[in-house]
Amino acid sequence: MEKTKKIKLFIGLSYLLIVSLFLYFFFSKFSLQEITSYDFLRNNRSYLIELKNSNLFLVSISFLFPTMLWVFPAESGVGCAQKAVRGPQSAQNHAIQP
Repeated sequence: MEKTKKIKLFIGLSYLLIVSLFLYFFFSKFSLQEITSYDFLRNNRSYLIELKNSNLFLVSISFLFPTMLWVFPAESGVGCAQKAVRGPQSAQNHAIQP
């Protein structure tokens, strides 16, 4: 394998691992029904507002960092697992021939 393919594969697998771990820990603490319920937000409204006001820098970093992790693989060409494994030449093989 070429060095760039190994790097893309490493980035893609690291990305999947990070997202999977986040989702596992998030849903082990909260259920889907609890998150989608308005009562959950209403009951924790004061806590969320206090957290936002007291830790504005921390809240900003905790929003920006996961956003960068979410967008970076898509921009670097690793957003699709198939593209990470097969590489950019697969797109050329499937091009419509005149």
